Amino acid sequence: MNKPTTIVALAVAAAVAAYAAIVRPWMLSWGATAAERSAPLPGDDVVPNARYVTTRAVTIDAPPDRIWPWLVQMGQDRAGFYTHNWVERLLRSGIKDVDAVHPEWQTLAAGDLMRTNRDIGGKPMGWPVVSVDGPRSLVVRSKSMPAGTYAFVLDPIDADRTRLIVRDRAAWQTREWPFAALIYEPLHAYMETGLMHGLKRRAERAQIASRGRAV
Repeated sequence: MNKPTTIVALAVAAAVAAYAAIVRPWMLSWGATAAERSAPLPGDDVVPNARYVTTRAVTIDAPPDRIWPWLVQMGQDRAGFYTHNWVERLLRSGIKDVDAVHPEWQTLAAGDLMRTNRDIGGKPMGWPVVSVDGPRSLVVRSKSMPAGTYAFVLDPIDADRTRLIVRDRAAWQTREWPFAALIYEPLHAYMETGLMHGLKRRAERAQIASRGRAV
């Protein structure tokens, strides 16, 4: 192996090592404390032997009952997912995020379908709802790659602040790991943290507005 090739190989090895040791752990546990990462959450029992688990969290300056309406109305045919809409437009998912709570979208029950995309081949695309425990938790299930669950949990800190904790659990197969590590994980982290930031902005803006009306 000549010197330039050796340098390139070492650089690639260093980049891979840094990604595995620093970037990936940060990405999979973005914003979450050690206690939140280890705590049992609703939906954990649905995929008990998950080989892929992420726990992400963010503080929202609003109580759970003011955040819940934004959470429960998510869906492709409802309020969207508050995330990076340019990606959704690129994928032609038909999602248009909204900036208001809609009363007609506040009903959601186990067994409903939280739509994630436009119909493909006449088949509705989305996540079946596993459980709804407002204003505490919402768990949905993905049946496609990766098969698993997404749990959205509202954990109050005090009367005015809440931790939004999002946990993903999936049973990746060995043959699926290259796709998971190189494509799914970075893209999903980008979209999920975008969702969390988008929900936070909307809930906090609405909370500030409600305080202004109360004065």
